[in-house]
Amino acid sequence: MRADLCASFSCQAGGLLFRCTECPKAFCEDHLPAEAEMVGAECERFVKLGFGAVKQAAFVLCSEGCREAVEDHEERLAAVEEEEGEEEGEEGAEDDEDNEENEGEGSDEQEVDMESEENDNDNDDGDDGADAGADEDDDGYDDDDGGRRATTRGKASGGKASSSNYSVAAPSRISKGMEVEYSSQNAGEKGSFYAATVLRVSGERASIRHAVLTNDVGEPAEESVAIKHLRPAPPPTPRLFMTR
Repeated sequence: MRADLCASFSCQAGGLLFRCTECPKAFCEDHLPAEAEMVGAECERFVKLGFGAVKQAAFVLCSEGCREAVEDHEERLAAVEEEEGEEEGEEGAEDDEDNEENEGEGSDEQEVDMESEENDNDNDDGDDGADAGADEDDDGYDDDDGGRRATTRGKASGGKASSSNYSVAAPSRISKGMEVEYSSQNAGEKGSFYAATVLRVSGERASIRHAVLTNDVGEPAEESVAIKHLRPAPPPTPRLFMTR
């Protein structure tokens, strides 16, 4: 990555560039805007994506617009969290109502079973009294009952399915047209990755077009690099990943 104003690499700017977390700009120490706000050696959003601190970079918010973008993002996250909380509350209330209805149905069925059993007992007692010498069961049930007892038939309420982990399968090989990241091998830039697109693949090398780096005429830079220094571009950021 080069400085936005003077086009210096980190090795030409004392070994450090100040990179904005919200826009593609980077600055050397001499051209760092006065209104820039220092973030630190790491950016929380990048760390969650697996990109930790590197000695060639420090992170800043380079302008008022970038600071407003961060505040707007935080406000939208808070609004979505509040909306999800309300939806979860409504779902919980619906589940409670379903449970109450199921409990009421179970109680009604139990009462019906109890009444049916009492009627059977009365019929059995009458039959035993009319038939001289017939043995009475101590519990008032005849043998044909099979020892029936009143039972409670509860209905279990349906549970909610949990959301699956966000996962994306990585490509198995580098191919033409693939979005990749190139690990720079230049002095002072090792450990830095730059977004690029694969133009062609030949053996162990690939021709790439950079998304950020430019040539002397301001066009996207193209170069041939070893495939071992390329990796697939990271997957898209999951919705609300900072709140999980």
